[in-house]
Amino acid sequence: VTSGATTGQDINAIAIGNSAGQTAQKSGALAIGNLAGGTNQGTNAIAIGLQAGQNYQATGTISIGYQSGNSTQGQNAIAIGITSGQNTQGSAAVAIGITAGQNTQGQNAVAIGNAAGQNTQGSGTISIGFQAGQNTQNLNAIAIGPWAGQTSQHTGAISIGNSAGNTTQLANAIAIGTNAGNTSQGANSIAIGNNA
Repeated sequence: VTSGATTGQDINAIAIGNSAGQTAQKSGALAIGNLAGGTNQGTNAIAIGLQAGQNYQATGTISIGYQSGNSTQGQNAIAIGITSGQNTQGSAAVAIGITAGQNTQGQNAVAIGNAAGQNTQGSGTISIGFQAGQNTQNLNAIAIGPWAGQTSQHTGAISIGNSAGNTTQLANAIAIGTNAGNTSQGANSIAIGNNA
């Protein structure tokens, strides 16, 4: 079934909307919405929403929402929410929420919540909560809670709680509690308790 596909649509692919699945839509792929899955939509990929999965959506990916998974969405990645996983989402990454994992989300990273892991979220990281791990969350770091690990959370750091490890939490530091390790928490340090 096709409404927009014009070049190289494989068997069992579905494209509905202006320029949906327009170029090289692979078998079993589904594109619904103007420009959804527009170019190089992979096998069994799903793109629903205006410009969702527009440019290179890999095999098994899911993008739901305006410009979700818009440009280079890795294999088996999931982006749900307006502009979630928008620019370069790594393989098996998950971004759920408005602007979650929006710009350069690493493979196997998880961002859940509006603006969680929004800008440069490293591989294997976890951000859960409003603006958690929002700006530069490094490899295997964990931020849970609103504004937890919001800016410059380094490799292996863990912040749990409202604004825990909020700004510049260094490698392997642990902050648990509201405002714990809030600003410039040193490497390998531990802060547990509200305002610790």
